[in-house]
Amino acid sequence: MRYSPSLQWAICLTVLLSVAGFSMPAPVLTPLFLDTEKELFTALHGLDQVARVWWLGAVILLYPIGQLFGAPLFGRYSDKIGRKQVLQFTLLGVATGYLGMVVAIHTGSLWLLVISRLGAGFFNSNVAIAQAIAADISTPESKPRLFARINMALNLGWIIGPLSGGYAAYAWNDYSLPFMFGMSLALVNMLMITLWLPGTKPNAEQRQQAQARHQQSSRWALLKDAKLAPLFALTLFSYLAISMYFSYFNVYTVDVFDFGPREIAWSAVCISIPMMFGSWAGARLKARMTTSNLGMAGHALMAAGMLSLPLMSTLEGFALTLLFTGVGMTISELATSLVVSNEASEAQQGEAMGMYRSVSMGSELAAVALGSALIMAGVHWVFLAAGTFAAIAGYGFRIRKQAVARAKLSVA
Repeated sequence: MRYSPSLQWAICLTVLLSVAGFSMPAPVLTPLFLDTEKELFTALHGLDQVARVWWLGAVILLYPIGQLFGAPLFGRYSDKIGRKQVLQFTLLGVATGYLGMVVAIHTGSLWLLVISRLGAGFFNSNVAIAQAIAADISTPESKPRLFARINMALNLGWIIGPLSGGYAAYAWNDYSLPFMFGMSLALVNMLMITLWLPGTKPNAEQRQQAQARHQQSSRWALLKDAKLAPLFALTLFSYLAISMYFSYFNVYTVDVFDFGPREIAWSAVCISIPMMFGSWAGARLKARMTTSNLGMAGHALMAAGMLSLPLMSTLEGFALTLLFTGVGMTISELATSLVVSNEASEAQQGEAMGMYRSVSMGSELAAVALGSALIMAGVHWVFLAAGTFAAIAGYGFRIRKQAVARAKLSVA
């Protein structure tokens, strides 16, 4: 598979449509469970607010739980049988999951919604496979630019998805519409992959290596790999910071600034804009510095924004923290994805990037659990912890920089 402008567009559109599709239902999940006037699910009849919030939290967590197990599995099989085939299969699975959610809403079946959301998360490994394709077709010089564009497409999806899904549900007064749109985007994405992505398969040597790895190790073996395990640990701390920030960002805006749904939606857009700028800037910074220095810079900005957030009591100060945090997060995401991809062999890019996504999803679960405990002492503690995790990840990049320098000296 060789690089071409149309292939680059196909990769970025795959990520954009994937993220927009699964983020579209985000604005309606809360009213779906807490709206006592519509009362869509028969299993929720008579339940108090606490029980409804519990069900809401469980359904929100099902998506990352599905990705936690699905991303390394499908990434691994994309190394073995080919990226295009696995992408087509997973997109069909995502579309089927959304169809199940639409049926669940119209029939009032809560358990069908639970199963369908878990299934949609399990099959949604598109970002990991797109990153593996980018690694396949890139040179060391072009990889940072392509990875940065993937991150930009990802952040643009987080703007388009919630805004279009939320406004569609509001305009037509139908909570199932965002799920229907998500299903449609998955099917459009599958058609686009079928038409644009070359149907190449791994060569004989790559298939043999992949087969040998599958027979000799489990899907979690990379977590024990001497080269990759420290990088996954670094990724875990980085995404712990990011996940804690986003999981409790809305709580902070309501608690401090008394934001309503409209203000919350637009504050999400405001953080996405500096994130997109960070993706653009990260690719250009990478041309002038090592991946370790890029990771240190990104996590320093992210830590500064997160640690200063509890100190801000004005909207101007709040906006300043969004700038630092947004730019820092996407530079950090670029650095962590590059360091994992660069360390993985050519024959295990799919498995490595799948595990990278799995670690990021696992950090989201840990962030929710830890944040739930910290928030009882005050919402500011959540962001102090997030900033601390970002600083730890930045220090991890410093340790890696020193290790690389020692390795070069020993070779010389």
